[in-house]
Amino acid sequence: MDNTDYIYNESKKEYNISVKNIVAATLTGIVVVILAVYGIFYSVQYHKQEIVIQNHTEQTFGNMMEYVNTAQDYMLKALASSSETQRALMLSEARRYTLLAEEDLSSLPIDESAVEHISDYLVTLGDIMGAWSKKAAGGDTLTTDEYSTLVTLYGYSQDLSSSLNAINMDILQGKNTWKNITKNSKTVAHSKVIADRQENLKRLSDPFTNLPQLEYDGKFSKHICKIEPRGLSGDDITKEAGEQIARDIIAMTAGEYGKIKYTGTHTINNIEVFNYSVSNPSDDSIMAYMDITKKGGMLCSLMIIADNGEAGLDIDQATESGKSFLEELDYQNMEPVYRTQQGNYLTVSYVYTKDEVMYYPDICKVKIALDSGKIVGFDGHGYLCCHENRYLKIPAFSLEEGEEYISNKLEITESREAVILTEYMTEEHVYEYRCSAHGREFLVHLDPQSGKEVQILLIIEDDAGLMAI
Repeated sequence: MDNTDYIYNESKKEYNISVKNIVAATLTGIVVVILAVYGIFYSVQYHKQEIVIQNHTEQTFGNMMEYVNTAQDYMLKALASSSETQRALMLSEARRYTLLAEEDLSSLPIDESAVEHISDYLVTLGDIMGAWSKKAAGGDTLTTDEYSTLVTLYGYSQDLSSSLNAINMDILQGKNTWKNITKNSKTVAHSKVIADRQENLKRLSDPFTNLPQLEYDGKFSKHICKIEPRGLSGDDITKEAGEQIARDIIAMTAGEYGKIKYTGTHTINNIEVFNYSVSNPSDDSIMAYMDITKKGGMLCSLMIIADNGEAGLDIDQATESGKSFLEELDYQNMEPVYRTQQGNYLTVSYVYTKDEVMYYPDICKVKIALDSGKIVGFDGHGYLCCHENRYLKIPAFSLEEGEEYISNKLEITESREAVILTEYMTEEHVYEYRCSAHGREFLVHLDPQSGKEVQILLIIEDDAGLMAI
């Protein structure tokens, strides 16, 4: 090889090395840019998701505050009224807004242990308002003790309203965030450090820890879940098996998700459950909570935090979506009975039906987003507490013959057999007649053995939905 060839080859090597270095540097630069862009995108998506969750929570909390205040106003009017007819109306409205407040409370991303006593108070209040409303509608006056109890309950309502306003002011003034409240709500009752940090959250439940036991009547109340659960079957599962069930359910409802984390074992209304939190696929923020029963691995409750656009489904379509969801969970033969709409969400109460008999104690509630038809909430406590095989006594007369026991001032539009739950936590077989009079609708329940009237409920149907009180 002569000197010219040697110089040429060495120059070529240096050129190749230089090109490789340039290519490597360029690729490295491209990778750095891609990672930077991805990091910015990830940060923006995370921020957007936090805003969505915060807006949804603030709206729910704001609605709850409004419902509590409205119920409180109606209680005060009931206390001031000298007319039993007006008092019945005021108590009925107080019950209605109390139930709406309790529903929003259960939708907030706050651990149940932090608000359990408040939930009990709202349910108790709603039931008492319903019982006394029926009493007043029948022309009976409140006793001195009942009037005194109403004053006491009104005082508790003022305490709740004050505490809710304090939390709201903390958030508005930037002293607290819903992210911190969600994070600390599980330990606020047991940790002095957290309690000091979340003083208003701790204060929220304090007045209700010593709520007196009161006698009251209520068809769909939490007292049904003081019963030993009868709707659970199968063997106990492990928390790992529960996690897989949670994965299947969140995939069915939300589609994409991030991590599923086991957060503990709890006993809720005599039902032992595994609790799981679910994070968003794009970040570590919480998108859902759910409880899976230790016995049998049934979904007990579910709450999904998601943005909601304009309503695209009508109420009937959403109701069918909820029913299909129940069937996939193996809650069979469930029929819709009551519906309430808040914003672009619909909550439907379904009850178990067999051989054309409606079993009201076996109740599930499903919350559906009206923009997509997706399930965003579920409560199966009533069903899990009460569901079992029943053997009903043969009626002494037919449904048609029972119409003779209904007031001739009522027009019967529909009739069926049903099983209801009494205030003594026992079930009662009844004939149910849907009737109308003076532009209002009623449910009249008769004893199918004696023909005696067991109870009468007023059906309220408006823009918010349909319910019976």
